[in-house]
Amino acid sequence: MKYIIILLLVFTVGCSTNNSDKVDEVSVETSVNTSTAKESPAKEATDIKNLLAGRWLKEGASECLCGECLEIDLNKDIEDFCVESNQIVVSSYYQLDEKNQKLYLYFKEPTDLGSGGARLAWDSFDRKSPLAVIDISGVQNKILKVDWKGFKETKDRNKSYPFGSNYQGSYQKIEK
Repeated sequence: MKYIIILLLVFTVGCSTNNSDKVDEVSVETSVNTSTAKESPAKEATDIKNLLAGRWLKEGASECLCGECLEIDLNKDIEDFCVESNQIVVSSYYQLDEKNQKLYLYFKEPTDLGSGGARLAWDSFDRKSPLAVIDISGVQNKILKVDWKGFKETKDRNKSYPFGSNYQGSYQKIEK
C-alpha cells in the first residue's frame, strides 16, 4: 500500500488577548491512503477456503449425523461422504466457483453400501453432474445453503434418485 504523508501546514495563529502579541505554532500531519489495490486472487481463494473449512450443521439438527452435517476440507482431493446412513457412502470431492459463490459436490464411486445401496446400478450414474450445489454467499456469516440435486443417470439425465435429499437446506458452521 502506498501512503503519502502530507504535511498540511505549519502555520502561525496570531491571537491577541488584552492587546498583547501572542503566537502559537501548530503543526498538522495527515496520512492519506491512496491505495485502491485489492487483495490478490490467490489470497482471496485461501480466505474462502479457510472460511469453508470445517463442520456445518443443518438448521434444526442437534448433532452431526449423516444427512445433517457437511465436513468441508478443500485441501483434500477425495473424501468419503455419507449419503444415506447404513446404506450409501461415496467417495466425493468439492469444486469451488468463487466468482459465482458456489461450491459443487461431486461423487466418484460408492465406497460402502448397505443392502439397499448395493442393489443400485452405480455404473449408470452420472459423475459429471453435481450431487449438490452449495450457495456460499453467506460464508462470512457462517451460513451455507445446500441445493441437493441427487444422483442422475448418464443415459437419462431427467431420471434422478432422491438419495441424500435430507441434505437440502441451510447450514451453520459449528466449532469443534
